Amino acid sequence: MRNSSEKPNAIQTISIERTTTDYNSLLPKGVIFNLAEIQDMKAIKISTAKKLISNGEIETVKIGNKIHVSRIELVRFLESNTSKY
Repeated sequence: MRNSSEKPNAIQTISIERTTTDYNSLLPKGVIFNLAEIQDMKAIKISTAKKLISNGEIETVKIGNKIHVSRIELVRFLESNTSKY
């Protein structure tokens, strides 16, 4: 019971637990993925991936005429670009 001289607390503190996305468990197992495979995972669209590659934001491996991204690089990019509110 509150004393009549006490003022009610106008501000309540809400605790929000922040979780991080575990991309290692979300992405399929594999060493490298071509851009079509990355798009099929719904991770990054091909057009966006090409822009990121040309800007030097994602490292690639070229095998023949196809561009591939390592799983480690894909996880690194996704983790570093995931917003945490």
